[in-house]
Amino acid sequence: MIEKSNCQHIGVITKAHGVSGEVVIRLNNGIDAQDITCDFLFLDLDGGLVPFYVQESRTRGDGALMVHFDGITTEVAARRLADVPVWVEGDELEMDEEGIHSSMLIGFLVVDSEHGELGKIIEIRDPERNPYFVIEGGAGEILVPVADEYIDGLDDDKHILYITAPEGLIDLYL
Repeated sequence: MIEKSNCQHIGVITKAHGVSGEVVIRLNNGIDAQDITCDFLFLDLDGGLVPFYVQESRTRGDGALMVHFDGITTEVAARRLADVPVWVEGDELEMDEEGIHSSMLIGFLVVDSEHGELGKIIEIRDPERNPYFVIEGGAGEILVPVADEYIDGLDDDKHILYITAPEGLIDLYL
């Protein structure tokens, strides 16, 4: 059995699409449909992760993932999967050079080189492929672009992301 601790939650099936068993998966913020290239997705059914073979997948215009699972051939069967969480094995997402996917940073404390602790990353938004961290802290909500040039380092054990925000950006929120 696949353990959730070895997997990453990527989204939720929202509904059936069409009459041939295809489903729509709303992906979590920070996860791009193009990053999901695995043959199997794991559905959280009755408290356990059940593998489903991906027969075909495509990206919808709004960034959702359309998937046709092997064995799900009718609209009725697809509708039964609505609201089911979807997972991938931990190493299935496309990662950057350091082996990190930005969605793995949710919950990390962000420390800026000039302003110190900003707060924790609560979400990663991707408006039209220009992702940014949503940081919640003492100054309220702070938005910082997800870009290598602003990231100084990462302490994975302590869950801390070190950044140097663009000049003047943090001052806009203070």
